[in-house]
This record gives sequence, C-alpha cells and structure tokens, in this order.
Amino acid sequence: MNPHRDVGASHIHGIRVGDVLDAPDFSDISDHLLEMNSGRVVVAHNASFDMRFLHRELQLAKYDVPTRPVALCSRKWAGRMMGAGPPRSLTAAKHLVFS
Repeated sequence: MNPHRDVGASHIHGIRVGDVLDAPDFSDISDHLLEMNSGRVVVAHNASFDMRFLHRELQLAKYDVPTRPVALCSRKWAGRMMGAGPPRSLTAAKHLVFS
C-alpha cells in the first residue's frame, strides 16, 4: 500500500519508496483485505505493532472496529521456542522453523 509518507527504516523492512509509489491506497483494498481475512487468524512478527496500524487505518477508513484485530505473534512464539538468548528477529525465527 502507498502510505503517502516516508516509508521509514528501509534497512530493516526492505521496503523502498519506489516500491510503494504506484501501490494502491488502503481504502482501495480494505474491503478485499477484510474479506480475505474473514474467519482466519492473522500471523505477524511483532503483531501488536502491526495490529495497531491496521486498527488505525480501519478507523480512518470509517470501519466500525471497536477493538484491535487479534493476531498470533511469531516474535513472541520465537522467544518461547528459542529462549531469551538468541535474537527474535524474523530471520532467526525462519531459521528455527526451516532448519
């Protein structure tokens, strides 16, 4: 989606301005997004962070969403499975699952 603002820490998430310039706005895809996720569980790495953004965008798009969407957090699960020592980055979690 096109955030219509700075994309932030590209070195962390890998998204560049050129990647989103021609992307649709949230309002262009929100109905499809909600339909696609109906009856499903969202899984995200650092889910509370992502769900705050999703909740706010849904409110701005005038959806009646009184509470944040629920999601499973792969970052929390990585911490439980890997322990406190190793980093809980998405890359580290991926290696845990696929090794």
